[in-house]
Amino acid sequence: MNFDNIKFETRTGRGTTSYGLYVNCNNWVPKARFVEMWEQAQNKLHLLDWSHPKTTRSFFDPAEWKVLKRGRRIALGRCLRYFADHHLLPIRCINPHKKGTKRYVLIADAVSLLQESPK
Repeated sequence: MNFDNIKFETRTGRGTTSYGLYVNCNNWVPKARFVEMWEQAQNKLHLLDWSHPKTTRSFFDPAEWKVLKRGRRIALGRCLRYFADHHLLPIRCINPHKKGTKRYVLIADAVSLLQESPK
């Protein structure tokens, strides 16, 4: 599966229509957050030091992360978890049942691919 195959839904309310997905059963995440997190992941995945687990914050520069509002940070985290769970990125969540910040590691097969990719 790749990003283009994600079946986004439409949600109508208050006179507007938005596109996105319900993640974790009842949490609506707009398509714009999925696109934002996908672009961040594509840009940063090969630049990160995968010798220790990463969080959603790891994919952003500290100054950039600091200005994001809490709700947006949570939505971006849900997107990254969706990408991991649906094998869109070569990462997996190592604490899937924990509430709060999720931690990710690189899938073993992907280590060699990232080492070969230009930085």
